[in-house]
Formats: sequence, C-alpha cells, structure tokens
Amino acid sequence: MSEFIHPHWLIKNKTGEYLYHEVASVLPIIDYHNHINPALLAADKNFKNLSDAWITEDPYKHRAMRILGLPEAEITGDSSGKVKFDNWVKTLPKTLGNPLFHWSALELKRVFGVSELLNQSNADQIWDQCNELLGLEDFKPQNIVKGYNTELLVTSDDLLDDLRAHQELRLLPGSVKVLPSLRADSILDFGNPLFPTWLKSLSEKTSIAIRTLDDLKEAIRRRLDYFNEHGCIFSDHGLDSGFKFSPVEYAGVEGVFE
Repeated sequence: MSEFIHPHWLIKNKTGEYLYHEVASVLPIIDYHNHINPALLAADKNFKNLSDAWITEDPYKHRAMRILGLPEAEITGDSSGKVKFDNWVKTLPKTLGNPLFHWSALELKRVFGVSELLNQSNADQIWDQCNELLGLEDFKPQNIVKGYNTELLVTSDDLLDDLRAHQELRLLPGSVKVLPSLRADSILDFGNPLFPTWLKSLSEKTSIAIRTLDDLKEAIRRRLDYFNEHGCIFSDHGLDSGFKFSPVEYAGVEGVFE
C-alpha cells in the first residue's frame, strides 16, 4: 500500500512535478502569513513535548476540538500535553475532507518522518517517537524553520500585541527574518462583549484616556506607528460580517461612539 503523503502527492502531471521538484524545491520559503509565536523563535528552546510543538499554538486544531465538544481545559487549559494530544487524535478522523486532515499528515511526515496516518492505535508510538526527536538540537524552533530554507516569516499580530520578540529576533545572530503583520479585526469588533476591555487595554498601552472618537483615532495611530517601527508591511483583516461603508457627518459618528 502506497504512503498517503508521497513525493507526487496532489500533483497530477509532469509540469507540476517539474515545477515542484525542480523549481520550488530550490527556492527559499517566503511565508507571508502564519500563526507562529515569535517568542518561541526568539527563545529557541526545545519543545517539552509534541503538544507544545504541534497543538498549543494552533487555533485551527483548537477550533476543531471545540466543535467536537471537548472541554476547553483539555484543549487550551491546564490539562497535560498528553491529554491534549489524545484529544487531537480523537478529533483528527472527523476532519476528513478538511485541510486539517492533510496538514496534520504533512506535518508529521515532513517534520518527524512519520509516514502512517495518526490514529488511536498508533498514537502512543508516534507520541514517544516525536518527543524523542524534539529533544535534539535539530528540532529547536529556529532549526526546524531553517531546515526548509525559510527566508522570511510574517506572523499574525493583534493591534495590542507586544512586538518585542520581533525586535529580539532582528538582533539574534543567524535568525530567520521575522516580521509582524497587523490583524486589526479587533478595532471594528464593537459587538464583542469584551470590546470595552480591549478599549481599556488600548488606552493603557498608548497612555491616552479614550473618551472621544478623536482619542480612539490617536490611540490607533500610535499603535500603527509602533507596528511600523517594528517592520510591519502587511495587514490582514477578517471582516466576517461583511463590510458596508455609509458616509455620515462626523458629529453624528462621534455621538454614536460616545
């Protein structure tokens, strides 16, 4: 039986094989959108276990486990890494037809050399095998990304995120280049019950008492300047409810904000 992830996986013709194996394979990776935690790259310490490397920082896996009805404590809470890994093993077969199924197989194959599909019968063996590898020098965060000829990583960052790790990475000799990108959905998330808390945090980070719409705009400008100073050249907005522009008088908008 052939492996699920094989050299020509998803490639349907000779042109595709040439472009992937002869052209793409020698080019550097320029990854302009990812959810890598820059603080992990800056610290560059070996992961404690497979969950820390593979599940803890992956919001897509978290969402799939929530949809399955698993308790939050066993997804992002205080439960052990093994419990979280076992929960992902339970969830994975349910993702068949979703890119998460393919991504998981690719990650295990390309990073850890695991060819068989993860399931409950081989989960403990794969857990032990990957944990052993994660203790090696080659499996430190920086070495993992360098192993794929990575030239640039662009992380996804909220307007209030601390970008000190990006600065540390710029000063770290031999580090992969890592830039922030601005995920600014929170600016427009007025309907979120946590929006007042977010607004208070914005006020604290910018030392501006936000009482008027002009105050809000100035606070956002300061955070944009902060992102610009740390090399941000991309923005990424998820307008989940659509977007409609309605021209109005400024005084009316200020009244709505107040």
